[in-house]
Amino acid sequence: MNGPDNMPPAGLVEYGLEQFYLALATLGNLPQGKENFFQWVHNPATGWPSFVFSIRFPSALQEKEIHKLKLAAENGNLPDTFILSDHRSGQLLNVLAHSGFVPVLSWTGMWCKAEMVKSLPITEKVQLKETCDMIEAEKFAGVVNEVLFAEKRLPPWLVASSGKQGLWFYCVYYTSQLAGTIAMHQVANLCGIYLVTVKPEFRRMGIARSATIWVLKKAIEAGCDQFILHASRMGEPVYRKVGFQPVSRIWILKLKR
Repeated sequence: MNGPDNMPPAGLVEYGLEQFYLALATLGNLPQGKENFFQWVHNPATGWPSFVFSIRFPSALQEKEIHKLKLAAENGNLPDTFILSDHRSGQLLNVLAHSGFVPVLSWTGMWCKAEMVKSLPITEKVQLKETCDMIEAEKFAGVVNEVLFAEKRLPPWLVASSGKQGLWFYCVYYTSQLAGTIAMHQVANLCGIYLVTVKPEFRRMGIARSATIWVLKKAIEAGCDQFILHASRMGEPVYRKVGFQPVSRIWILKLKR
């Protein structure tokens, strides 16, 4: 896929997510590869990030290539989890599902431009701290694993080098108490916001909104003028208030064994 210039918003959401996973793989020295019709990254230690993505099958070869992918996943030669955006082909989603790749999760892909960002106050009680050492990295990974994964899938060492590969990781504090996380990835003038979490006991306090606005301001200062993220059903209203618009649906599909 080409760079972010002149892409439609839905394409930017997909492109940014792909670049985020590739940056993580490069940062963590994880196995990754680019095949004829897709790319992949794999973290064999914990299983995250481990995805096949950027799938671009020619229509005439679609079923044949999916069959080959399925065999490779069954044999452990490729990850058994796919990321797919619905903005290009709903048919591909159906063919993958028919081939045994079951949808297990989906998010709303959201986008906005700098002029769309609403000037909202940041709660003074919310502070962000970079994961520049293993202490903060372990806190970051602990919250992400607790809130998003319910298991130890994000290793702390992967987020201990904030500021490299265009990646920044932040622990979010509320009145000096660890309340959540947020990550930022910059590719040229595009900023992606990822791994946004808020611990259950700190929800409905404006923490996610304040953290998002803080990151948006940092990204604008760094020269970004377009922003993307993928939101859960609970998070989508928060991002709409900040200025984001829904533009696509992102699906996670996993091979049923």
